Amino acid sequence: MQRKQLEEGIGRILSKYGTVEAGEDSRKLVLLTEGGAFDSVTALEVILKLEKQFNIVIRDDEVCAENLASFDAIARFVQAKLLNG
Repeated sequence: MQRKQLEEGIGRILSKYGTVEAGEDSRKLVLLTEGGAFDSVTALEVILKLEKQFNIVIRDDEVCAENLASFDAIARFVQAKLLNG
């Protein structure tokens, strides 16, 4: 899967939560950290949608701010999952 397709898929998922809008600044939004846009329930919903959309399995130990802190972090994480399983 090309990076552009990956980002479009992630953008569609995140747009349902009102966290991603057009523009480069939205890619740096804080999503899953203290004061971020996601609470734990929203984070779980996003994880489930990422798994379904990209046919990946996200382990409990991978659910952390490092992997879900921003649009860019999510894109890097999903791309690594697609490449490495």
